[in-house]
Amino acid sequence: DPDHVSVPVVLREEEIDAKRAADNIGSSERASKRGAGQESPGDVYIARRIYVHPPCPILLVDDEAQALTSFEMALRSASMNHFIACNDSREVMGILGRQEVEIMLLDLWMPHVTGEDLLRQIAVDHPGLPVIVVTGADDVDTAVRCMREGAFDYIVKPVNARDLVDRMAR
Repeated sequence: DPDHVSVPVVLREEEIDAKRAADNIGSSERASKRGAGQESPGDVYIARRIYVHPPCPILLVDDEAQALTSFEMALRSASMNHFIACNDSREVMGILGRQEVEIMLLDLWMPHVTGEDLLRQIAVDHPGLPVIVVTGADDVDTAVRCMREGAFDYIVKPVNARDLVDRMAR
């Protein structure tokens, strides 16, 4: 079925124990039908620990899907798997109001709310949040203005994955 999507379910250990306990009710009847020692796929639960790095997500803000994908790939290559991708600059302040983030990658040229406008608002509302501006604007005046407005760093696109990760680690 093309409209059906199978999504893996990850359970915490206590959820697995509860599921096992619930499944054990009436399990002797299921086991006797299969034969002793035989398992069905529904009877086996695998506990997997998922490590989230960093503890708070990295907020990626760019109106270009390709740029967001590139950022995600660069982060995953450095074992960073906790991020929020946002392609609509109007949603950024709402996200920051609901969710603590570790660091933010911010494009400057976006429709609706520019990156510079967001940078100014973030400096007021979230002054401790490190913001790395990642933009196609290879202009010294723009870079200086962004740094004065609170940017932690300024990177010109196209971005080298290793350089991006190194700068984020600072």
